[in-house]
Amino acid sequence: MHMRTPNSFVLTLLALAAAFTLDSLANAEDTAIQLSQGTSDISPIGVIHSLRLTGFGTPPERQRVRVSIRDTVFRNEAMETVKNGAMRIRFGDATSLRIGSESLVVLDDYVYAPDNGGSKMTLRFSKGVFRFVTGKMNKQAYRIITPSATIGIRGTDFLATVTDDSTLIDVYEGEIDFEPRGGDDNQTVTVAAGQSVSVSAQSNTPTLGTAAAPADPALAEEIADEGDEEDDEELHAQDDDDDDDHDDDDDDHHDDEDHGDEGGEGGEGGDH
Repeated sequence: MHMRTPNSFVLTLLALAAAFTLDSLANAEDTAIQLSQGTSDISPIGVIHSLRLTGFGTPPERQRVRVSIRDTVFRNEAMETVKNGAMRIRFGDATSLRIGSESLVVLDDYVYAPDNGGSKMTLRFSKGVFRFVTGKMNKQAYRIITPSATIGIRGTDFLATVTDDSTLIDVYEGEIDFEPRGGDDNQTVTVAAGQSVSVSAQSNTPTLGTAAAPADPALAEEIADEGDEEDDEELHAQDDDDDDDHDDDDDDHHDDEDHGDEGGEGGEGGDH
């Protein structure tokens, strides 16, 4: 019997196919490592303390999903509320952020390091209404950015009303440094408790006035801090176990099942 041997062309094709397969596996492995490294950078920085109607969160490199009370929030996450909705987030240093109806904020940067003085917090108020109360960080660590202004904090409680081309701040306690972002010669003004300040596309010069109370009851009244210490303990425990439990944190916060509409701002939610 005569046995045929593969010619050089067939051998070349087989060699190319083998090389392609090895390259594909290597690329897939590299991609998996990169995704894993990106995931490891996501750590919880706060907890959703209360929720009215429906809220959404979009962590970095993840899909937008519905959130529930006691879900954790992450650095660089975008948080949204629906019409007539509201949300309160309590951060690890006890900073409180209340978000009003149809609002969007990005939790741009957050590091709480009380032992070495390296704490910092940057929030981007894209649109909507926000009530912000500082926590335990050094006041210079806070920075708020809107499309039309930058706000420095001096230990304070204030309300921000933000559109694409205007920012209005009502200060209730403490002081802020308010700097418009448009124009070449921006003027920074210090705004004290009881005052308001605003800029708009029509006038980039800060305009001072008298602070007005929030119209939305979810932002107007002080919320009882019942359960806040438990939230802080839970958050610090998550930080300690961060390296091992990223997937669990992600599942807790971003469960794709339908949570359903929540009750009033302090009402019942989908506790985890």
